[in-house]
Amino acid sequence: MFGAGNGVGVICGSILGHCFYKKDNRLPALLMGVPILITCVPMYFLLRMEFDNNAASVALASFLTFLSGFLSSFPVPMERVILTNVCLPGKEVAPTGKFLESIHVLSSKELMFIYLP
Repeated sequence: MFGAGNGVGVICGSILGHCFYKKDNRLPALLMGVPILITCVPMYFLLRMEFDNNAASVALASFLTFLSGFLSSFPVPMERVILTNVCLPGKEVAPTGKFLESIHVLSSKELMFIYLP
């Protein structure tokens, strides 16, 4: 069931990632992080579950396993998009004042600040 959830999650993640990327190229990063955090909930219940030999217990375990696989595979199709957007070819720009300030802050370790244009 985990593998079936992975397959469906990759397809849904690529479709949603494409839609999110059309809106704003920073949104797929959210779509990568949030489902991974949410995956902890069904995995917790799956690990803490007491298994009986009845159909309800097997169905619940199967559903939680499918849901965990579905949510954990959302980021897979968006990894290349995120890595490609780090430095787009032909879009290099000279560092601005805010960018240089953020580098100074990161290098001095006073405050973690990342400048998003």
